[in-house]
Amino acid sequence: LSYLVEQHRRFGLMLGPAGTGKSLVLNAAAREAKRLGREVATIDLFGIDSHDLLWQLAIALRLGPTERWSHAALWRAVDDHWHALHSARLPSVLLFDHLERAEADCLSMIERLLHLDVANDGCLTILAAARAGLDECSFGELAEQSELRIELPCLSRRETETDRLAGGGCVPQ
Repeated sequence: LSYLVEQHRRFGLMLGPAGTGKSLVLNAAAREAKRLGREVATIDLFGIDSHDLLWQLAIALRLGPTERWSHAALWRAVDDHWHALHSARLPSVLLFDHLERAEADCLSMIERLLHLDVANDGCLTILAAARAGLDECSFGELAEQSELRIELPCLSRRETETDRLAGGGCVPQ
């Protein structure tokens, strides 16, 4: 994921079974992107539609939306924001968790974001995580657009216990 951010790539997709640490990896990627001076917005897509996505983006980007803003107004504000960042050559990173749980129109909005000039010019990188093995057809179009697809393996209970204990300085008996 760091490669995608550092090389100003458009889109990366991380897949893995429940409990493999996808959210943890996204959080680490967000910290690293901030360290690199990127503007970062992280959004949990669980159950949200395109309007909710734009609303949360506007809040995360500190655009000051109000309840009176329509769907179109939210889109214009988000689009204008990225064009301003693009003009200033300031790259940004969007991180989306639970891609598989987003509403269909939310996935379409993410595709729209991927087609912005700023994404194609390397000023916007989108990183998404989804649970593998559910209904990957629901986000298949997005999967096809990914420049890097990372599949996290399912760890056994023993592997996770060993890693956790080793990280804390303990050695299992």
